[in-house]
Amino acid sequence: MIKHWKINNLNSLSEFIILNKDSIWISKINENEISIAKAIEEKKLFGKTNFYRFSELESIVFDEDNFDIILNYQADDEGKNEKAVTISIPKNDYNDIQNHISQIFTNKPLKDLSFFDKEKPIILSVLTTIGIGIFMLFTIGLSVKHIAILLAITIFEVFVLKALIKTPKKGKILKFS
Repeated sequence: MIKHWKINNLNSLSEFIILNKDSIWISKINENEISIAKAIEEKKLFGKTNFYRFSELESIVFDEDNFDIILNYQADDEGKNEKAVTISIPKNDYNDIQNHISQIFTNKPLKDLSFFDKEKPIILSVLTTIGIGIFMLFTIGLSVKHIAILLAITIFEVFVLKALIKTPKKGKILKFS
């Protein structure tokens, strides 16, 4: 069964999120020319629609702070990930869309974001800086002054990362792998 919600109006175009059992579609149509139900029924969405297949995703993150759905792709054969896709959802439709996606995947539980999911960039940067510090301590023998500078850089790095990288603080995750 296909279900759809209007998520945005851009001039004469309306943007819809469309869910079916295999994928999420983001489509823009001119509702003055054709209704979304008729466009879906007559398959007149191609060319104006982006398709995101669930089989290509590693996880879907539901960012409850910003009412976004974030689609994270699986790594390809070379280990590279496609850039995550963020879909902004109107607040009044957010829970309905989240519930509909959860119903599609009844065998995969929707879990709260873990501490690691929320703070991954910061944890990785701090661990990297600590690793570099330990390496430098044993290879060139850091003084107390150098350790203090490295600690200050780490603190600065955490503040910059918190400001630049907006990871959801409240939300749920649906993992496929």
